[in-house]
Amino acid sequence: FFSMVILFKEEMEKKEPGNFIQAYVRGIDRYKIVIVVIWFVLFAVGIAIGPRLLGATTLSVSPPKGSQADYAQNLLRKEFPEQAHTSPIICLLKQLDGYHVLSESTRNFTYALQKAVKDYGQGIVPPTGFESYYTLVNTSKSLADTTLCQEKACNMSETIILMDVDARSDDLINKRTTNFTNYISKTVKNLAATHLAHNNINARLTGTLVFGGEIAKGTERDLLLMDGIAFPIALATLAYVLRSGRLLILPVISMLASVLTSFMIMYPVALHHDVISFTPSIMMSGTIAMSIDYSLFLLSRYREELNRGRTVLKAVTYMLWTAGHTISVSGTTLSVCFFGLMFFPVSILRSPGLGAGIAIMTVLICNLTLTPAMLLLFKNFFKKSVRKNICGGNAVEDGDGEKQALLSKQDEPLSLTGEDYIQQEHDEVKNSLWYKFGNKILQLWPSVILAVIVIGLAIPCGMRGVDFKRSSSIINIAPRTAPATKAYNDISVSFGSGRLFPYDIVVVPKVRGTTVLSDPCFADSNTVIKNLKLVPPSGSTEYQSIVYFEDKAITYSSIESIIKKCTPTSESIVCLALSTFVNKNGTALYITAQVTFDPFSTEGVNWLKDAREVLASATQSSDYEFVMANGATVSNDMEQKVYDLFPTAVGITTAFVFVLVGAAFWSFSIPIRAIVTIAETLAIVYGCAVWVYQFGALDGLKIPGLGGERKALSWISPVMAFSVLVGLGLDYDVFLLSRVTEYRKDGFSDRDSILLGLARTGKIITAAGLIMAIAFVGLLFTSEAVLNQLSFYLVLAVLVDTFLIRSAIVPCLMFLIGRFNWWPTKMPPPM
Repeated sequence: FFSMVILFKEEMEKKEPGNFIQAYVRGIDRYKIVIVVIWFVLFAVGIAIGPRLLGATTLSVSPPKGSQADYAQNLLRKEFPEQAHTSPIICLLKQLDGYHVLSESTRNFTYALQKAVKDYGQGIVPPTGFESYYTLVNTSKSLADTTLCQEKACNMSETIILMDVDARSDDLINKRTTNFTNYISKTVKNLAATHLAHNNINARLTGTLVFGGEIAKGTERDLLLMDGIAFPIALATLAYVLRSGRLLILPVISMLASVLTSFMIMYPVALHHDVISFTPSIMMSGTIAMSIDYSLFLLSRYREELNRGRTVLKAVTYMLWTAGHTISVSGTTLSVCFFGLMFFPVSILRSPGLGAGIAIMTVLICNLTLTPAMLLLFKNFFKKSVRKNICGGNAVEDGDGEKQALLSKQDEPLSLTGEDYIQQEHDEVKNSLWYKFGNKILQLWPSVILAVIVIGLAIPCGMRGVDFKRSSSIINIAPRTAPATKAYNDISVSFGSGRLFPYDIVVVPKVRGTTVLSDPCFADSNTVIKNLKLVPPSGSTEYQSIVYFEDKAITYSSIESIIKKCTPTSESIVCLALSTFVNKNGTALYITAQVTFDPFSTEGVNWLKDAREVLASATQSSDYEFVMANGATVSNDMEQKVYDLFPTAVGITTAFVFVLVGAAFWSFSIPIRAIVTIAETLAIVYGCAVWVYQFGALDGLKIPGLGGERKALSWISPVMAFSVLVGLGLDYDVFLLSRVTEYRKDGFSDRDSILLGLARTGKIITAAGLIMAIAFVGLLFTSEAVLNQLSFYLVLAVLVDTFLIRSAIVPCLMFLIGRFNWWPTKMPPPM
């Protein structure tokens, strides 16, 4: 990597393209047909394979290795494989007029649904896995009543039917469960029309398996939304800047080829590793943004060289020498930042990081190979882009100097020197908006005032941004408008969120193989339950097991005689509890703990922490081991592990930025200044995100993607956004700095270099920022909260960085630092 940096640095220090660039362009020209054919083949194969990625994603996540959840899940999987592979589907029946939901219609619906499940076969739902009011009432009235909403708000107008689906796999969402979910969804719809509609009773399904299907549909809608809205608007912005209908063909081809190729590459990864469901949406947004951005840098430079009268081959050579260097640094930086998410040991961050990194690298390779190959293969067609603009007028000239792309200025031998040369450079851009703006702010007091204002804004935002509530609820990645989400919200209000995500407390003897069917085990287990009931909020958790039933402790002696008579066909409550809560060898049992509050909320996280301490204390003083599985254990441990590693990731990223920028510009102060300005952007964006999503600052706009109804941020968004925001901020910094440095090496004063660099790059950076924001704003209108929040981070960061930090604060700080910007590099004396 650093060899590439040094090589590019040496190339850019030359007045003309060096041997490396010229040899590269000759190779592109010689094999241009082969290159186009290769990309055509990738395009064709991508059409066949790429879309399959959407069906290969998953909601299943594994706990971090060595965590408490990892140990507990493995123990549960070993002792109770059926329980470990089970995921509930809940059918909510709601009487929409507020009347009592129990009726002959409800009874008929329930038994018809039970028969349909039984007829499906395949052992998908075990005999004891179908629970409803009518199937429980003859066994236990108190258990049956738990399926009815007892709250005053619903007044028994709601009831639930529980179906425990056996996935027979660690991956709960697989072909087996997907087929059953589709079957049961159609069955419920048909049975509801037959039995419930005339009584105005609504039936809806929810659960992780149902969410899986809804999320897959939501992902497809999101991709169509970005294709139909974000891409055309971004393309229109590019068209305005380029003013050439012919050149617009290239970014479209580049984007399609990059999307399909990156999806094709990720598909086999998804077959062997967990790829989280929203990964394709992030890959699509990144591909749209960078395809159009990179096309802007390359093609604006290509048109500029054609306008100067260069041949097509020369124009492509200079395009790759200047703008090609820029997008190489950009693509490498962004890819490294995305791949940095793989540092975290959880698939929910690793898979989007890998996918987005692959997408950016694909875009970069496509723009460095296919774009120049197309320009050289169809020379006459694209050369005509200099004759007329998209509206039919004359070719765009360089009068205002703003179309010269980023890392270059005029490459022709200069006839002017000294003051005349300086005056010519100023005259070319003096009428531009960015020149006039720079002339105003690049003075002592305006620079100081602007710097103080932004720092004063960043500090309180940063303090708020590091103190926020986090949520790991599945609702963050589920479509908010989906029926399953609405059913989940209703169940959360009427029955408690924990109904869908119960905890399982696994009890095993410390001496493995010892029976748990004994009075000491039952007594210790009931002591644990008694102590857990004291964990706040007290009285908010219901327990069920063979050792505890209907809020009463059970002794083994009191049921021993019944247990000895149990057979596989026995229907007594004790025998059912034995077959459900005790393993076949009688060497382990589990206790179900169902909380009434949201297990993923701050309250739920605190309860889990305290409950684990109770279990750890009981394990130390008992002959039995007590561990907590399922519920929110996996997500809690993932979140905790990620945020434990987050400071390390921040430190590594900061060091990477310092070394990269320091090596690229051979300066000590420039990377420090870059880190400070990137930190200002992060502070402002993170603080605003907390105000919007935790405190509901923009609730009045009635835009779902900007709503704060959850009063918390998804724990994924801040972590995922960090590396990306650093990469984007560094991109624009490099774009501006490269041009400023070039002027300074040519003998311009510090102020003139900064002013001219800002004027030359201002329009391009602004256009690039707008295109980037448009590409990412599509995620703001998706129906998944995690994508809305990620979009907010990215869009606001790009706008703040483009219009405030890079356009004002960076020039001001560089002006104030003066000659120390370049130390230890020795710059020539100002002319």
